Amino acid sequence: MQSIYMFGVLIGAIVLGTMADKYGRKAIFCLSGILQFIAAIATAFMTNFAMYCGVLFFYGKFSTL
Repeated sequence: MQSIYMFGVLIGAIVLGTMADKYGRKAIFCLSGILQFIAAIATAFMTNFAMYCGVLFFYGKFSTL
């Protein structure tokens, strides 16, 4: 699970960093915070391991900024 989370952080750093340079850091930071909050809440409602790992990846992706 930690590897999946850290892979999400890696992808998020690349994607969100590029988007922040293009669209502005404040807008991407706010969007990332909202999506991270949604992913954090969604982890509590996952019913199997594969779904949990998928949401954990997105939680890591949006936690980089």
